[in-house]
Amino acid sequence: MVAAGARALRAWWRIALGIYLAEAAVALLFTLVVWRTLGALYGDRPLFDRGVAGDATALALALKQHRSAVVALAWAGGALVLGWALLSFYLGPGLLGAFAGRAFGTAARRQFWAFVRLSLWSLIPLVLTLAIAGIGAHLTGATDPPVVDRWRALATLRGAIPGLLLVAAVACAIDYARADLVARDATGAGRALLRALRLTFTSPLPIAHYVVYGLALAALAALYLVAGAPLAGAFLFAVRQLFLAARFAARAIATGGQLELVRSR
Repeated sequence: MVAAGARALRAWWRIALGIYLAEAAVALLFTLVVWRTLGALYGDRPLFDRGVAGDATALALALKQHRSAVVALAWAGGALVLGWALLSFYLGPGLLGAFAGRAFGTAARRQFWAFVRLSLWSLIPLVLTLAIAGIGAHLTGATDPPVVDRWRALATLRGAIPGLLLVAAVACAIDYARADLVARDATGAGRALLRALRLTFTSPLPIAHYVVYGLALAALAALYLVAGAPLAGAFLFAVRQLFLAARFAARAIATGGQLELVRSR
């Protein structure tokens, strides 16, 4: 599955690169707006400098001075995220369709509304598994008043672990439901989700592949932390872009592998 995903990415790297550059452009545009806005409001305030350097308390105190501007930026960011989510319902099936050997535009148009409906159907298992995690956390005291000792606070979350594992399994199944829709050229989102849930919970391959993908992301994150720790400014920005590009490539490879498994069954 990993090899199949890598072959798909190598064959259609131009499409994947175009999607990544579009995503990066949107993110950088919003980053520029936030940078210029906060710089104009707080650029001459030492308290804000301390907050940017990592002092969370100083950052909170500084931001309180222009709370309305921060709220406006938060609303703008939320709108941008929502807009990109809607666009992803077009780009996602297009990329999967290209990996499956179909035309990007045809697959994107064909499965757009199916992906929208799938996102709504997916709320049902996600809410149920999150509720299980919340109940488990409550039973071990994680929802009690905050504990001063951070390790004790983390220990109280042990009851949420089974629920969080279920959340991860459901997220894996949702990915397979997307692959199922494109592989079958289908539009029945609910049926695709049921088939994906059955596949995820009856075969070891989907979870094993998802674990490999998670480990790859963890390794990339660790490498980024080590490489970026001594850097700042433009060098840190460059390393961060390399990390994001590698993460996107890992995601594309994982998606190609999921499509390969669905098509082979």
